[in-house]
Amino acid sequence: MNWNRLLSFAGVLFLGFSAQAQMAYDELLHASYEFMDRARIIGTAIGLDREQFNFSGQYGFPLNDQDDQLNLGLNYQGIEWEPEHFWNQPVSVYNAGAHIKWLNHWKNPNWASTISIEGNAVTAYHFGHHTDFQTALSARFHYGKSEKRVWTFGLFYSDQPFGPWVYPVLGVDWRLANRLYFSTILLEHAYLEYAVKPKVWYTGIDLRQMGLSFVFGQFEGFEDSYFTSFSDQFPFSPYVISVFNDVYLKEHFTLFVKAGYLVSRRNRHFSRFNNEFSSIYNREVMDSIYLQTGLAFRIRHF
Repeated sequence: MNWNRLLSFAGVLFLGFSAQAQMAYDELLHASYEFMDRARIIGTAIGLDREQFNFSGQYGFPLNDQDDQLNLGLNYQGIEWEPEHFWNQPVSVYNAGAHIKWLNHWKNPNWASTISIEGNAVTAYHFGHHTDFQTALSARFHYGKSEKRVWTFGLFYSDQPFGPWVYPVLGVDWRLANRLYFSTILLEHAYLEYAVKPKVWYTGIDLRQMGLSFVFGQFEGFEDSYFTSFSDQFPFSPYVISVFNDVYLKEHFTLFVKAGYLVSRRNRHFSRFNNEFSSIYNREVMDSIYLQTGLAFRIRHF
């Protein structure tokens, strides 16, 4: 793989659950609907709608008096693409996955670590029902002298259709003020939250990757070609930039709404021999409006 190809794939995450270091709350259940408004595929007269359904659940089992935990979780995503004037049926991508995480508090009270294993079965439904198994391993170390600021660093490995992908993890969770909280993992997400009315209403800005990668079973006579998305611009991945509002309806039950833009999308389509296809999936897509709404069960830490 040459350097241009390597940069093309930088920052692309597997389709499915991505461990995040948001320490403001733990989300035990999640159900949401996302919609990306029709955006033109550049170089064509074709518009592209995209909608997505997300369901996930997780639970942490305490292991000892040090608050070490074994976290088990499941997730499901269903993505529907509707290319205008192109085929009589949408492109359907279904993903089902699971994760195991081990949170270990060290004898030194300033240190902890999280080791995770994740696996996903991704199917491009209308293209030969091929199922692509994607796995990921993550080792993250956490350092903080208090709960107000915790640094995270480590390594992430993902098994992608185009091959293995490894990138370093660097981030921080920071309670900037009594009502203001900030969290980020470099090139993965940035999250700024303000408590308008603590325990009831939170608002803020959310920036996160929306990388996507899967295998077509069959496409125009070719077997096992693959699709991936990235950006021509730094940091080489499509991003969703949104403003969010979280309202706690009854203690832990949360209604959330996000509105923003999906920006800097570039789709690539390769054969299993890493040769590019001249297809509708090998083009840039204009920015589009992004909307998400859903319900969650969350345990807040502050």
